[in-house]
Amino acid sequence: MPYSRTGRVPLVDGLLLTALLVLLVGPCAAAPQAASPVTPGEQGKTMTIDEIYARCGVPGDCSTPGPCEQTRCRIQGVVSRINIWDQRLHPWLPESKFLLYNAAQTLNLEVRVVPAAAPRILDTLAAQSADWDGTVTLSGTLVGIDLPIMTGCRRALIVLLSPTDSLVIGQGGATAVATD
Repeated sequence: MPYSRTGRVPLVDGLLLTALLVLLVGPCAAAPQAASPVTPGEQGKTMTIDEIYARCGVPGDCSTPGPCEQTRCRIQGVVSRINIWDQRLHPWLPESKFLLYNAAQTLNLEVRVVPAAAPRILDTLAAQSADWDGTVTLSGTLVGIDLPIMTGCRRALIVLLSPTDSLVIGQGGATAVATD
C-alpha cells in the first residue's frame, strides 16, 4: 500500500478529512425546491422583491426565459432617492428608471418607465417629502434581460411600467399615480 509523506495511507487521510468536514459543516441537504412562479390567478396579489426572487428563480441562466417573464404583477418595495434616473435630467440614458429594493435593501429590481409614463411617475417620486420612507406599490410587467458578467452571463428580471400601469406611494396608499 502506498504511503504519503506523513507515513499514513492517503485513503485514511481522505476519510478523516471528509468526516471532519461533515462534523463542521453538516451533511449535504437536498436542494430547496423553487416556489411556483407567478400565475395568472395571483396577478392581483401584491408581492415583495424577496418573493419574486424566490418564485422566479432570479438570477437564472442566460438566454433561458424564466417562468415569470412577461407576467403582470403588483410589487411592493422601497425606492432609494439616489437611484432615480430621469431621462429629462440625464439625456444620455436610453430610458428613465429607478431601483426598487426589498425591505432589507439587499435585493432590487430595476423599474424602467416608458416615455409616455415617465414624467408623471418621476415627478411624483421627486415631490415626496423628506420624511417619506420610500415605500411604493406598483403594477407592471416582469421582463427578462441578460446581464453579462466577468465570467459569463446571468438572467435577471426588470419591471416595465407602461402608461396603463400604476404606482401608489406609501403603505396606506395616500398618493396614487395612474399612468394612463
